Amino acid sequence: IANRIKSFLLHPFREGVYTIQFRIVLFHILLFAFLVFFLTYRYFSPEVTAIAFISAIILPLIILVEIRERTLRKAEENIPNVFAELAVLNEAGLSIFEGLKMLSAMELGILTKEISVLRKELEWGVLMPRTFIRMGLRLKSDIMAKVIPVVVKALETAPTIKDAFTVVSKYAESEVRFKKKVRSSMQIYVAIIYLSIGVFLFVSYMIIKNFLSVFAGVNVELMGGVTTLNLDLIKMTFFQVTFTVAVLSGLIAGNIGEGKVISGLKHSYVFAVATYFLFFHML
Repeated sequence: IANRIKSFLLHPFREGVYTIQFRIVLFHILLFAFLVFFLTYRYFSPEVTAIAFISAIILPLIILVEIRERTLRKAEENIPNVFAELAVLNEAGLSIFEGLKMLSAMELGILTKEISVLRKELEWGVLMPRTFIRMGLRLKSDIMAKVIPVVVKALETAPTIKDAFTVVSKYAESEVRFKKKVRSSMQIYVAIIYLSIGVFLFVSYMIIKNFLSVFAGVNVELMGGVTTLNLDLIKMTFFQVTFTVAVLSGLIAGNIGEGKVISGLKHSYVFAVATYFLFFHML
């Protein structure tokens, strides 16, 4: 039990960024957030304390997600080169063990560590298709998830290892090019979402500041009675609607731009901060 607790507490510091489990890291983030809460609620207003508490949860998640995605993206770009080098080294007369040993000495980011693990598992007697499957489970990359079945099938059907790795290299390169093309073409839609939120906030500001504020306190007949235009209630209604639209639009922007909803946390945070600043500091 003590070892399990120790492993749980040290998980973010022992694991690589691409193998970290978010459900475990969330526990550490919540601990940090509550520490920020206890340090701020005595000296600041409840509003500032709430903002600091929420930011202490969201910002570490955003940083962790961005570092993880950038690390995996760099690894994905090196996947075709790894299989191409293995094919060339095998054609030159080197065995798979010697080829992996040479690649493990190169600077390939997280793939350097994974290639070392792959070589050790082969030396321990694990079958080659099984080692690549285990590698794909550790990396948890979209391209690796598509490449691994091709690797297994190529090793089963290709006449030589060189032919198998050449086929895999070409397939991985096509997948990397396709993903880059999709990512670049989707950026225009992310920009449109930013523009839409900006227009939405600007229109809200103009309506409240230059139109509704003129009628604040004016008696209005409504359903046979007389009521007063409550500007604060209208501002709060606008804020709630705008805040909801901003957060959801940010998640959609992440899904459109990078194919993952969790990647939209940074967009949602930017939109939420802009919405809060507009309604509570400019209106």
